[in-house]
Amino acid sequence: MQTLAAYRLETKALSDDELQMWWSDISGVINKWLKKKGVADTSSELGAFASETSGAKGTFTTNSVSSTSGELTEIVLTEPTKDGHTFTTSLAITNSEKVISVYLTLSASITGNTVAPTTLYPRCPTLIREMLTLRSDWMFGGSEVPDARPISVTGEEAASVLAGYLMNERRTLPVTVVSDIDGEPIWNDLPEKLAIDLAGLSSVVRIDGEASWALTDLIGKSNSCYLGAVRIYWPLRKVVEDTSELRSKVWTAERLLSSDTDGKGLSRFTTSLRRDVMNIAALVVDAPPSVRKIKTEVSRARLSELQAKADANSEELELARLFIEENETLKDELEKAKIEISKQAARAEAAEYALDVLKSDDSDKSIDDQVQAQADKRPKTGEIRYYKKTHSKPTYDVLVKISDCGHNSWQAANKADKAKKGIEKLEGSSDWKSVSHCGSCQGGGVWKVVW
Repeated sequence: MQTLAAYRLETKALSDDELQMWWSDISGVINKWLKKKGVADTSSELGAFASETSGAKGTFTTNSVSSTSGELTEIVLTEPTKDGHTFTTSLAITNSEKVISVYLTLSASITGNTVAPTTLYPRCPTLIREMLTLRSDWMFGGSEVPDARPISVTGEEAASVLAGYLMNERRTLPVTVVSDIDGEPIWNDLPEKLAIDLAGLSSVVRIDGEASWALTDLIGKSNSCYLGAVRIYWPLRKVVEDTSELRSKVWTAERLLSSDTDGKGLSRFTTSLRRDVMNIAALVVDAPPSVRKIKTEVSRARLSELQAKADANSEELELARLFIEENETLKDELEKAKIEISKQAARAEAAEYALDVLKSDDSDKSIDDQVQAQADKRPKTGEIRYYKKTHSKPTYDVLVKISDCGHNSWQAANKADKAKKGIEKLEGSSDWKSVSHCGSCQGGGVWKVVW
């Protein structure tokens, strides 16, 4: 079984009354979620429900225990899919030391004995998004957990606040920044879709042109994000003063739109980024310590009860004691293994980042380099360039220079006044020989211009 994603939400310290109220409210949200899944009796400890996969059934188990440290409820849902996978959602909520913690993991396995590559596309669970709407101050480590809405950053002052947050060593979650090009993102729903997909794992920030340039001045050209680009900024892990140590990855508008010849570029990109962030979360987000603590106390309490019985079987007691000790040893070994896996993943991530830098081409350079290159290299006579429309203004289309779409269905564009005005605005020239429109590309017009 492969863990695909992990989420952890924690409240701040609560009063006794708040603790009781929020525990009740959270339990209500979970019961509502179970009923939506098709679980008829949410008080049952096990059962089946009609899966979303036609003709299939899912199963569930629930278990609630309490100890001197607090309360623990665990729920496991298993559902089959059409392509032969089995998805498992595991949920644990604890009420311990005045804090409520929610821990959810998504896992998958392949039904049957098959050794073959497989691609999984998990999504942010509905339960997590509903939990995030219940409270606005969920925490993970030192960061507030983002909900399913993008944050809007406009102007220099707001950009300064964002820069400070990006450089805050206490930040424990990534920040995904979506920049505007001429007042809009390259895809209309990009910030909203990313915010839904990355809810609970990454903040999504949409920045306007003024904020983009101000952010560049504050954190440097190598970490810039403007002209329709998307950049994810990872947490720092340590105190740094040099902004060059800020780790990030950028997708320029040219790079994103060059691969969007079928109108499905938005879906491909959000799916890819969601999977990357979830994979990292699956490695580094652990269950809250309260889960293990309560389970251990419950096991030891049961052992004590067994010992107190007058007719207790000594062999049975010894087996129970050995079971508890072995269980604790296995948990310690599992934690050590997770730490080692996390270290190896970090090394792999660093190596991949270094390889990306070494293999960088025009689409992977800093955005500033691209802008400068475009300014220094105006179209030459006989040169062919390609452009893709992102959105429209009242008098012109907003276009981005892209790579050749690879199609061979160019149509004469005798009118296309708004597109031509957009090309002129972008290149600063209208000295072209011909402008053609691609008849095969979808998701926004693609234009071929012979200068």
